[in-house]
Amino acid sequence: MTRNLWHACGRYSLKALFARSEPQVWRVYQQYVKLVRSIGPITVVPQKSRFVFMTRIRFAGGMPRKSYLDAHFLYPEPLRSPRITSSEKFPSCYVHRVQLRTPRDLDAQLRGWLRAAYRVGLQEKM
Repeated sequence: MTRNLWHACGRYSLKALFARSEPQVWRVYQQYVKLVRSIGPITVVPQKSRFVFMTRIRFAGGMPRKSYLDAHFLYPEPLRSPRITSSEKFPSCYVHRVQLRTPRDLDAQLRGWLRAAYRVGLQEKM
């Protein structure tokens, strides 16, 4: 955590985050973590209503919903894809959201996006 990065301290658990989700959402989460870890070392941080993946900064994560995982990731540019459910512009990047409903949603396209997000998390020049 860098000194100037806003954060909130608290003790949160993945169990509490997924308490209201259907069992397949937990399985999708586990595959999501596995996919991101295949890109490089990360820390998984449970927060009050979401979890984030961190390297130097948080670069991806998600919010468990009842029947799907609302995943998000930083990306250096806008993305045009029917899979993107929303996008938000920040000064140096974009935050894109996708719904992950089954392990099949964790495909090569998502891996490519997450690879770029990981580099954003390392604060590499793109």
